[in-house]
Formats: sequence, C-alpha cells, structure tokens
Amino acid sequence: MEGLASFEQIDATPCLVLEYTSASATAELVAAVAERLQSESRARPVIWLTYNGFHQRGAVDGLIEAARSEHGLEIQPIMMP
Repeated sequence: MEGLASFEQIDATPCLVLEYTSASATAELVAAVAERLQSESRARPVIWLTYNGFHQRGAVDGLIEAARSEHGLEIQPIMMP
C-alpha cells in the first residue's frame, strides 16, 4: 500500500492483484485492503481478484458483490487457470 503514492508521481494507475484462496481467507483480505484504502486520501487503485477455475466462480462472484455493498470496492474477477 505504501507504494501506491509512487504511481501518482508517474501519472499511472496502479492495479492491486489479489489471489482467491478460499472464501473466508479472501473475504478477510478484501476487508483488510478496504480498510487500508479508506485511510488513503489518493484515488483508489484498480483491483483484480484472480482465481484458477470455473468451480470457484460462484464464491468469487459472492466476494465481489460483498466488496461492492460492504466496502464500496469495484473488483474485477480474472480467471487464470
């Protein structure tokens, strides 16, 4: 998170890439990221959530919806088999 400020100096948009591990662990990670971003005054980075198979898509979609409704985060799912 501390490195996000350097992107403002080069006029670039950072992207945080989070990896889906399990529904509960990833929900904790998203909540921690949201908390850290709340304390930042700069623009929010793009956030990707990577997962490795179709069997995880339902859980990923649920996490994305929860992140939007609970934290106001827009997260892009990315399947990387």
